[in-house]
Amino acid sequence: MACWHDDGDDAGQERLPVAVGVTARPGFPATARSAERTARASSRDLADLGFYVALGTMKIAVILESVNARYLSGQTIGAGYESAGAAVPFLVSRAFEQLSDGAP
Repeated sequence: MACWHDDGDDAGQERLPVAVGVTARPGFPATARSAERTARASSRDLADLGFYVALGTMKIAVILESVNARYLSGQTIGAGYESAGAAVPFLVSRAFEQLSDGAP
């Protein structure tokens, strides 16, 4: 869910190179609907789901910052790597929002 893009998540689709908005296309459930279905199917309490999604979002931010550092030092060559660094502040901000909202 850390890379999930709901319909209307224009900022996420634009700034997060992971998943490139695939989950916002018709046929994919919204994040909340997916969480609801998971809770029902597993009979688990997902009250802390926001924390775990925020943790996953921060992990992706750390990975992309590592990619960015390698790109900036010339150790990674190829298309797309130049945008990894720009996604990091967005992801950190999104993780804090997930923590304060408690929702994925």
